[in-house]
Amino acid sequence: MDENQVMIFRYHNTPHHAEVATFPHHKHEGDDIKESPEIILYQVLLEIAQNQR
Repeated sequence: MDENQVMIFRYHNTPHHAEVATFPHHKHEGDDIKESPEIILYQVLLEIAQNQR
């Protein structure tokens, strides 16, 4: 989330987007649902750090 408490992105493995090729793994970016392989915390932290620039 940003400083205004607006979600930037989140990763899920909840099986509710069967249309995604990486089902059940997927990524939410705003209102968009994107393919995402299974991800580990380290990768998420790197992505956060990259978005801080």
